[in-house]
Amino acid sequence: MSAGSVSSARDEESHPGADPAPRAATCAALAAITLLGLLLRVVGVADRSFWLDEILTYKDSIKPLSLILAGDHSSVHPPLLYVVTHFLVATLGSTEAILRSQAVLFGTLAIPAAYWLARAFAGRGAAFLAAFLLAVSPFHVRYSQEARHYAMTTFFTLIAFAALARGMRAALDGNEKPRARDALLFGLAGILALFSHFGAAPQLAAAGAVVGAFLAREAVGRRKDAVRRLVAFSAAGFGAILLAIFPLAAKLAELASATLTHLPPEARNRAAKVTVMPILENPLFPLEFLEAVAGGALPVLALLLLLGGARLYRTEGGRRSIFFLAAWAFLPLAALLVLPASKSLAERYFLPSLPAFLVCAALGLEALRDLAAAAWPRIRAGRPRVAAAAVLALAAAGSGAPALAEFYGEEKWPWRESFELVASEAEPGDGVIVYPEFLGVVLEFYRDTAAPARPLLSAPEIEAAERDEDGVRSIFVLGSHLNKPARVRRHTQLVAYLLGRFDETSRRMLGTISITRLDRKGGASAPPRIRPE
Repeated sequence: MSAGSVSSARDEESHPGADPAPRAATCAALAAITLLGLLLRVVGVADRSFWLDEILTYKDSIKPLSLILAGDHSSVHPPLLYVVTHFLVATLGSTEAILRSQAVLFGTLAIPAAYWLARAFAGRGAAFLAAFLLAVSPFHVRYSQEARHYAMTTFFTLIAFAALARGMRAALDGNEKPRARDALLFGLAGILALFSHFGAAPQLAAAGAVVGAFLAREAVGRRKDAVRRLVAFSAAGFGAILLAIFPLAAKLAELASATLTHLPPEARNRAAKVTVMPILENPLFPLEFLEAVAGGALPVLALLLLLGGARLYRTEGGRRSIFFLAAWAFLPLAALLVLPASKSLAERYFLPSLPAFLVCAALGLEALRDLAAAAWPRIRAGRPRVAAAAVLALAAAGSGAPALAEFYGEEKWPWRESFELVASEAEPGDGVIVYPEFLGVVLEFYRDTAAPARPLLSAPEIEAAERDEDGVRSIFVLGSHLNKPARVRRHTQLVAYLLGRFDETSRRMLGTISITRLDRKGGASAPPRIRPE
């Protein structure tokens, strides 16, 4: 994947006798960019309460290690995330910041990895720009603050593609033999990506398509040496990945079959409705999806991709590089557009393809800098040239700043604070219900962590207590339906109506959560009975 004339500085730094001063400056600049990315991923990481999937991560991670490795968890995903989180919880605890620390770590490590990836296609300047764009990407920052698989999978996928790019460049150019360590690194990173999330499968399938296409091209051109080198390089990596796929595929089929067998009929009907391709339901889905990926700056990203592609095309081996990056970026995207998935689910599965876009966008920034240099000769070399690239990078980052600010400022679900408030008012033996019902795991987690000293009854326990003579004195109903207060109101009225013994005595909002108190009838200040709508 040689970039040839993209940057003459690249040839100088890759020389074995290169001056150590540029290397020290490179490390310092990359460390500064990585530190910026770390700060963006740490800010507010503990401010938000867990949401449903994050609590499922916790519940699956506290099981014995033998059960985790055997696949005994609530989802069909591979076990690597749960193993890592298992040791985090065992050593550090189960707060929001601790469980999300693995995402922060892998999200931050992806920044220098993006530099290493870009150096397979371009010079040092473009590599710095690619690392910077990933550091400030609102799309990447968001999922680097979530206690789920996505940041981990993106990091390992990025490493796998960087190693693959280097090995293929050596195999096809013939200037040097592919390094065994690149083949081993590709295979190991690919396995770890698969063991962290099945979302890595489309990415690795794209890698296989790239290798297959280049093998066919070289075979047609009768370049036997190139074919032999490429086969030798890819056989080790893909062989290891394929060996890892079989146990995972068997486990996935087993879990999927068991899940579908135990689903109630109404749940099966809902699952059947999800099997519609999103592009058929909404023809604008691709644009809306890419707008989210671009952090609300799709025109800017499109311009940079066009300029970067044109710049890469003019370099030695540029067409190969374009095909490599395009396959990585768009083949998984095509799969997501035709497979049944919501927009938010598609975003998470597409995250590992983000670096391919950003490498090309970094080359687009360099192309803009060269256009500026043609207009203003003063910035053609030296520090002014670097300053011009920095200004363009800041401008590109600024186009995504509103999306980043929106993420930091968006309304959170303050479950912990809500349970602490309820615990301050409730007595032992009172009940608490969370709406919608599928958030029952949220109730269980925060009931036991935010209010352990005052045990509160869940919905089944409330029903059992109501069959006894004493029953429950008060029930607190926590409803979370953003922009749907009517549904929360109907639910609390339904609870009061079904129990038939309670009245609503207070209702308040804490952030996006409605907290309704229901006291047993007969209290001095009890209002008239509430009836369902």
